[in-house]
Amino acid sequence: MAGGIHPSVFAQAAFLRNTYAGEARALRLRTVGFWRSHDGFGVTSSGDWDHVLGKTLLLRWGTIGTVSEVLRGLDWRSELVLYQNLERTRAMAYEVFVRGVTRTTALTEYGGRLIYRQSVLRSWFYLDSLLGYSWLRLNPGEPLQGTTSVGLGSEIWFGPGT
Repeated sequence: MAGGIHPSVFAQAAFLRNTYAGEARALRLRTVGFWRSHDGFGVTSSGDWDHVLGKTLLLRWGTIGTVSEVLRGLDWRSELVLYQNLERTRAMAYEVFVRGVTRTTALTEYGGRLIYRQSVLRSWFYLDSLLGYSWLRLNPGEPLQGTTSVGLGSEIWFGPGT
């Protein structure tokens, strides 16, 4: 195509199931089948187990994995996150994670992150600031290398109640 623009086509179908175990625990399962012009067919499945620890604390263990025609094995990530409500539309998240790819390097990264979230200007506009450190392997056979992450993100909420 002219100008080096190569469009990507994407289609997906999703299944979501929420199961509650009392008032303090929930299990969320999601499976998404997809086709991408650059990946072919694939499936991403995830599961999150939430446990309310108190009025301001939520503990979540989440795992996600993807297989597709171009991946060699399962591309996976697992995390344990403690969410803390700081009130007045502010919150913190404390996360430890591990990720990898089966059949290749296995473990590709592990580390931790701190995420601070606050609404700004409007009740529906949120800013996230992130600070993290992880040990990352970019290529099979190479040692893990330490890396620092710093980030800033935003989220806009739409719909009723915003």
